Amino acid sequence: MTMNGKLGNDVDPDALDQRLNQISTIWTMVRSAHSSTADRRQEAQEALLQRYQRPIYRYLLYVLRQDAHTADELFQEFALRFVRGDFQGADPDRGRFRDYVKRALLNMVINYQKQKGRDRKHGENLELELEQFAAPDDSAAEFLQCWRKELLDRAWAALAASSGANGPLLSLVLRSKVEFPRMTAADMAERLTEHLRPDQPFSEVGMRKVLQRAREKFGELLLDEVRNSLQTSDRPSLEEELKELGFWVFCRKALDAETK
Repeated sequence: MTMNGKLGNDVDPDALDQRLNQISTIWTMVRSAHSSTADRRQEAQEALLQRYQRPIYRYLLYVLRQDAHTADELFQEFALRFVRGDFQGADPDRGRFRDYVKRALLNMVINYQKQKGRDRKHGENLELELEQFAAPDDSAAEFLQCWRKELLDRAWAALAASSGANGPLLSLVLRSKVEFPRMTAADMAERLTEHLRPDQPFSEVGMRKVLQRAREKFGELLLDEVRNSLQTSDRPSLEEELKELGFWVFCRKALDAETK
């Protein structure tokens, strides 16, 4: 897994955000209309769902073979039921949030497939009807890939928005190294000097230091994103998740620094 987090056959990010904004507006309004009390737990769940709605929706699109209409419908149903408290298993003490989400989504898709199979049945065997709607065999791997991409995207955005004048530079330098891994520090210093035109040209030594800091900062930010998704700072849980997601090499130094 590379730090750019690119996925094959991914939907257009702008179009995805637009669809999610429209869907979110609907289920948030419905929840508000039926809520008579301020429940902190529900508010926390809603914030968590808002944070990770993109990988959830991408996964639905994948399992449903890019059927956006059905993905919209199932995502809205999942979101409403989730923030309403119908899913009592969404508790960090009972396991990882992403594992819970994956199970809940798969159950919803299976139920949808069964119902559609019944609706379509015209004297045919139901099992034959369901075969054409079955989730792809690699759906579990696809969900993990969607989750990875979201965490990476958030870490990249946080790096670019880092406080101080060096935030954008750190992002630019690290992205340049990811996109052109064979580029030397000297070449990068020359290219960025030409591109950014700073008061003083970048040096090879200075660029090495910036790149090192960029890697460290990215690891810290990615670790924060993983921690937020787990809702725990427990070292064994974080280490296990980082290794499963393929982020251990990026975040090990940051995690070690926290637990010294």
